[in-house]
Amino acid sequence: MVDNRRISLRIPILGLSYVGKTQIMNRFILNNFNPSYHETTRANFLTKELELENKIATIEIWDTIGLEHTHSLGRSFLRGTNAIILVYSCDSNESLESLKTIFETNKNYYPSEHIYIIFANKKDSNNRQVSYEKGLQFATNINAGFFEVSAMTGENIEEAFRSIINKCLIKLN
Repeated sequence: MVDNRRISLRIPILGLSYVGKTQIMNRFILNNFNPSYHETTRANFLTKELELENKIATIEIWDTIGLEHTHSLGRSFLRGTNAIILVYSCDSNESLESLKTIFETNKNYYPSEHIYIIFANKKDSNNRQVSYEKGLQFATNINAGFFEVSAMTGENIEEAFRSIINKCLIKLN
């Protein structure tokens, strides 16, 4: 018998190296933060089960390599994803500008009704280069959700993931 309450979601995290993609994933899945940097050299994923709206969701969060070298993931990697998280760092204007390029390069691989959310990580940084308004404007331009988050403190991480998961559940119903 098939359990209609169970669903699976696959959500990749895209962005440059050093923006905190791995830390965001670890904070959400493991409630853990490691301040030392270890470059992601291949795609990796972690899973978490959540109960939301009488459904049990198994969420696969895919951590990708930094995209400054390729900018393009290709159709095969993005096929079967339910949503995409685009991450930039509040302390790096370059990371936001590069994210715009990553989005433009890959948007033809995404279905037109795909769900996007922007995570502006390191909102706790004292060296802010990207204003809240600038990040929100980019999100608005591509019809994406927007959250400023801190993987270090955990601020807004749970809320941001629940937002994207709820959007996926609505779309699947």
